[in-house]
Amino acid sequence: MLLLFSLTLFLSAALLFMVQPMIAKMILPLLGGSSSVWTTCMLFFQTLLLAGYAYAHAAPRWLGTRRHAIVHAILLLLPLLVIPIRVSGWTPPATANPLAWLLGLLFVTVGLPFFMLSTLAPLLQRWFAETTHEAGHDPYFLYAASNTGSLLALLAYPFVVEPNLKLGTQTWVWTGGYLVLVLLVAACAFVLWRRHRVGARGSAAAEAPPSTPSPGDRSAAGAAPTVGRRLRWIAWSFVPSCLMLGLTTYITTDIAPFPLLWVVPLALYLLSFIIVFARPPAWTHRVLIGVLALAVIRLAMLRLSHTPVSVAELLIVHFVTFFVAALVCHGELARTRPEAGYLTEFYLWMAFGGMLGGVFNALIAPRIFDRVIEYPLAYALVCLLRPRFGAAAPEPRRAATPAPSRAARRAGGKPPPGSAPAMPRGGVVHALVTVGWVVMGLGVAAVFLAQSIGGDPRLVLHSDRSFFGVNRVKLGPLPTMVSLFHGTTTHGIQSRVPADRGIPMGYYHRTGPIGQLMTALDSASAAPRRVGLVGLGIGTLAAYGRAGDRYTFFEIDPAVEKLATNTAYFTYVSDARARGVDLTVVLGDGRIQLARSTDRFGVIVLDAFSSDAIPLHILTREAFRLYLSRLEPGGVIAAHISSKFFDLAPVLGDLAADAGLVCLYQKDASTTPEERRQGKLSSQWVVMARNAADLDALARDSRWTRLPARPGVRVWTDDYSNALSVILWGG
Repeated sequence: MLLLFSLTLFLSAALLFMVQPMIAKMILPLLGGSSSVWTTCMLFFQTLLLAGYAYAHAAPRWLGTRRHAIVHAILLLLPLLVIPIRVSGWTPPATANPLAWLLGLLFVTVGLPFFMLSTLAPLLQRWFAETTHEAGHDPYFLYAASNTGSLLALLAYPFVVEPNLKLGTQTWVWTGGYLVLVLLVAACAFVLWRRHRVGARGSAAAEAPPSTPSPGDRSAAGAAPTVGRRLRWIAWSFVPSCLMLGLTTYITTDIAPFPLLWVVPLALYLLSFIIVFARPPAWTHRVLIGVLALAVIRLAMLRLSHTPVSVAELLIVHFVTFFVAALVCHGELARTRPEAGYLTEFYLWMAFGGMLGGVFNALIAPRIFDRVIEYPLAYALVCLLRPRFGAAAPEPRRAATPAPSRAARRAGGKPPPGSAPAMPRGGVVHALVTVGWVVMGLGVAAVFLAQSIGGDPRLVLHSDRSFFGVNRVKLGPLPTMVSLFHGTTTHGIQSRVPADRGIPMGYYHRTGPIGQLMTALDSASAAPRRVGLVGLGIGTLAAYGRAGDRYTFFEIDPAVEKLATNTAYFTYVSDARARGVDLTVVLGDGRIQLARSTDRFGVIVLDAFSSDAIPLHILTREAFRLYLSRLEPGGVIAAHISSKFFDLAPVLGDLAADAGLVCLYQKDASTTPEERRQGKLSSQWVVMARNAADLDALARDSRWTRLPARPGVRVWTDDYSNALSVILWGG
C-alpha cells in the first residue's frame, strides 16, 4: 500500500513539474526570453495549485472521503479532452502588456490538466491517513515523495527530455504518463475502500456534524488551528515563494542571464520541502536558524565589499543563502503542521501563501518598483518574522497525541521527549535577539537598494521596468557617452558630443563585422536599400542609413522603443529620419511581425537580445525559411551572436547549410585605443547569402572565415532545439 501511494504521488508531481517547462518552451518563442514569462507562468501555476488544494480540502467534506475517491478517479478523465497539450493560433498583443494574454493562453491549454494534477498531493495523503496502514496517523512524509518527483522532473527536462525529444514527442510521452497516473489513482481509491479506517475524519461511515466530531475524529484531528497559526502558515509560505521568484529575476537580470539558471532556485525550493518533511533530527531546525543569520550577514557583506568577486562565487552565496532561508521557512511549516485531520487545510493555507508570493512578484512588484527590489525585501521579511533560535524542530509523530497531554502542555507541563524548549518570550536576551533580526533585515534591504541603483546614482539617467525586464540609461563607459542597459547587457552606446553622435558605437562600430558588411554593401551599390532589423536597442544601425533608404525595426518591448526615440538620451533614430531615411518601428515579436509584413529586404539583421540570451525561436529551420521568403535576390542575412554564455556559431552554420546558403563568421575580439575612445565593443557576427558572389568582398577579407555545418547534428526546428549543447560552461 505504501509503495502504491508513494509511486502515485511521485508520478503526479513529476507530471506536474514536467508540464511547466514544456508549456514554457512552447510559449517563449512568442514572448522572447524575458524572466517575466517564467514569473507569470509561476503565478498561474501557484494560483491553480491553490484552487486544487481548495478542492481537495472541501470536496471530501461534502461527499465523504470514500465516495469522493470514486468521483475524483472519474474526474481525472476530463483532461483527456484537451491533451496532448498544444499551443497554436495564439498571437501576443503587439503594444499592450502581454500578461493577461499569457494567463489566458495558459488557462485554455494547460489549466484543466494542471488543476487535476494539483489536487492529488493533499488528496492522496488524506486517503492514506484514512487507511489502516500503521503510518497513516502522520502521512506528511509522503510530501517528500511528492517533492522528489517534482525535483527530478524539473532537472530531467533540460538535461534529458529537451535534448533528446521533439516537443511533439514530449507531449505524447506526457499524455502516456497521465494515463498511467489515472490507473494508479484508481488503484489508490480501491485500496481506500478496502482498507478504510473506521471513524476516520471525512468518511461516509462517520459523518457526524463538524461541531460534534466522533471520538476517532477527535483523535485524528486534535484541536483546530488558531487564526494566528493559520496566518503564520501563510507568512512562512509567502516569504520563500517571494525569495524564489525574486532571486530568479535578480540573477537573470543583474548577475548573469545564464540559460537554465531559473532551474536552480526552483530546485532548491523543492529540495527544502523534501528535507524538512522527511522527519529530520530535532536539532537541525535550530541550527539552521543560526546559520541563516550568518548567511544573511555574509550576503550583505558581499554586497558592501569593493573587492572584485567572480560571478560563480556571487551565485553560490545567493543560492546558499536562499536555500538556508527556504529550509528555515519551510521548517517552520513542518514544525507547526497540524495532525492528519487538518492536513488538507494546512496545504490549502500553504498554497495560498505561495500564490500571494507569485501575485506580489508578477503583478505588484513590476508596477511599483523600477528595479528588482522584491528580492531583498523578501530577506527583510525573513528577518522581521524572527524565527526563534530556541524553537523546537518538528517531532516525529509516532502516534496521535492524546487530548489530555495537549491540555497538560497548555497548562505548563513539560514538553514531550524529542522537542527542545522554546526561548522565553520575555527577558533581555529575547529582546536583543529580536532587535538583531529586525536590524539585520532592514540592513539587508538597504544594502541591496543602494547597490541596485548601480553605484553613483548621478550616473543613472533613467530606469524603468516593463514586462520584458529592467532598462537603465546610464552615463558611460566614458563621461561623454550614454548607454542603454538591459540587466547587465549593454544594448547601445552613443556619444553626447554633437560632432561624434553620428558614430555607430558598441557592437556596431564601422571597423567591426557589421560595419564591414555595411561598407561593402555601400561600395557595391548606391541605390536605396531596404533593411529589416529584428531588435531595436537604441537604433544604432540607423547610423548606416542613407537618404532614400528604408529601415524597419521590429521590437518586442515598447519601453525600448520609447527610450530609443527619446532625444534626451539617444538620437540615432531621429538623426536618421532627419537625413531622409524612411525609418519605422514595428512593435511585437520580430518573427511574428516579419511574417505579417509584405515587404522584402536587401538586408535582414537578427539582433534580438533579451539581456544576454538570444530568443532561440529566431534560429530555427522554419524561421530561416521565413527570412528567405522576405529576402530580395542578392540579399544578405546578418546575425549578431555575441554572448558570454552561448556559442551559436555552429547552430548558424547548420541552418545555413540546411537552407543552401553561403555562411561567413567573424569574432572581432580586439580593439585599438582609438576604437575604445569611440565606444567600440567586441562582437561576433554571422552573415549568409544565397550565392557566394553576394559576399565576395567579405570572403576576400581574412578576418572572415567559412562556417561549415556540423556532420550528423540535427538542425534546430520549431519542434526541436538543444540549448544545452551550445552553452559555454566556462562563462
